[in-house]
Order: sequence, then structure tokens, then C-alpha cells
Amino acid sequence: MNEVKSNKPPIAPGEKLKFAGGKYKGIPVCEVPSSNLLFMRVQNKAFEKECERVLRERGNLPEPTVPRIEEIIIAGQQALAKKYHPECGGTEQEMKEVEVAANALFEVVKETK
Repeated sequence: MNEVKSNKPPIAPGEKLKFAGGKYKGIPVCEVPSSNLLFMRVQNKAFEKECERVLRERGNLPEPTVPRIEEIIIAGQQALAKKYHPECGGTEQEMKEVEVAANALFEVVKETK
């Protein structure tokens, strides 16, 4: 996946990262409600680390649970099966790759239990 590079210099230590648009335009991340930060951290790579830092400080960064992780793996596997299954225009090889990848993720989760 190609990452978009910004022409802006990195944030200097002590400088507050601010939202560039939307309802919280110009507002420092540390002043934005936690519910918005939870959403923003997965929508914008530039904000991910700062949002997580602020959420962690507030005690609002939920730890992932094994059932939720497994649910996400299954949802991804099902979505990819709809795309790569031979009956949906994919190939047997692509479908095998989806299965192998999902099984590998389940193994990683099993090892962390």
C-alpha cells in the first residue's frame, strides 16, 4: 500500500496536533472528545499515534478482546471470500490464499491467549 507523503514538516515536540477540518477544525487533539478520537485514529494515519496517546492518558483506549479479534478475522475472511471465491469471479488459488491468511491470523490469536 502506498503511503501519502506530506509536505508539512513533522510536529515539533510540545506542539499540539490539530484537526485540519470538520467539526473540530483547528482544535488540538487533546481537546477533542474520546468518541471522536476512537473514530479518527483509524481514519487518519497522521492522527493515529497522537489519538492513541491522548486516549491512553484518559483511560479510554479499549484493549481488544479475543472474541472481537476473531470476529474481525471472520468478517474479513467472509468479505474476501465474496471477492475471491471461484463462483464470484475469483480463482481457487486466490480463495486458498484467503483461507491460509485467515488461519494464520487465528493461530496468532491462539498463541496470545
